Amino acid sequence: MSVEWKPNKHNKILLLLLERNVGKAMRFAEGECKELISRGNVTGMNPSSDGDPPKVVTGVLRSSIDTEVSRDSLGVSGYLGVRKGAAENYGFWLEFGTSKMAARPFLRPTLANNKRKILDMIGKGKR
Repeated sequence: MSVEWKPNKHNKILLLLLERNVGKAMRFAEGECKELISRGNVTGMNPSSDGDPPKVVTGVLRSSIDTEVSRDSLGVSGYLGVRKGAAENYGFWLEFGTSKMAARPFLRPTLANNKRKILDMIGKGKR
């Protein structure tokens, strides 16, 4: 009996599985992030407090939250962020604050609060 390891073939399969799992984990994180900022504030008269995630006024920020998965020779990377466009700078200012406004982070808390589950999803492919 013999066992043969074909690194190129097996590495490609493992990378595909990893890419799939990272994609699932990032979609989960996207949903959690959107839920985190889904507290309503239709009139805009009751903004979020310093340090709290932003509240929804128009929904542009929430609809701009997106994920991306990329694969290269070093492995697979997953990204959670705000798509380029109308909400890009707004999302950055909310996440990190400005000289006139304290931060209202939503991306970093999403990843920090769900780190274990995200890593489990990547490693096991389960939700």
